[in-house]
Amino acid sequence: DALHMLSRPQRAIGSSVAGEGAKAQVEQALAPWGVGVRWIRSQPSECGVTSGYAEPGQLGSDRWAALVGAHARRDGACVVANIGTAVTVDALTADGRFLGGLILPGPDLMAQSLAPTGALMAALSLVTGSLWGKPMWGAWWVWDARLTSELILFFLYLGFMALQAAIDDPRRADKA
Repeated sequence: DALHMLSRPQRAIGSSVAGEGAKAQVEQALAPWGVGVRWIRSQPSECGVTSGYAEPGQLGSDRWAALVGAHARRDGACVVANIGTAVTVDALTADGRFLGGLILPGPDLMAQSLAPTGALMAALSLVTGSLWGKPMWGAWWVWDARLTSELILFFLYLGFMALQAAIDDPRRADKA
């Protein structure tokens, strides 16, 4: 693995919003080198970046590290986006003031959250389409492109939800 191919590092820097357990795992993995980890914490001001939060510790260290890195490039005002379990979009002025940002559900969480509603809407569309189709076409179902595509969409939603439910490990399920 990549860590074992690395010569002894002089330092280790980490950022975690996953809790103390995750930090302990990283520290244990680095223990053979005898190198402690300097964990990044959001600060009121550091490296030319000033937090816009009244309580700077409420800003995740991952977002703080990205803001400091973006400011170090000295490219002027920018928007910093991080996409993972969550999506964060943060605003940084040219002089290093963090103005705030947004936290949105990540793509995997969004898909898991929206799939049941999407399946319900597709099912309602199929049912109401059939109810409308009987008096209009004289049949409950015709292989019309719109109805057929809605049926395919319904099965895709069901398949996605079944696949997510069948895999116990959420990280593996998100990649399926």
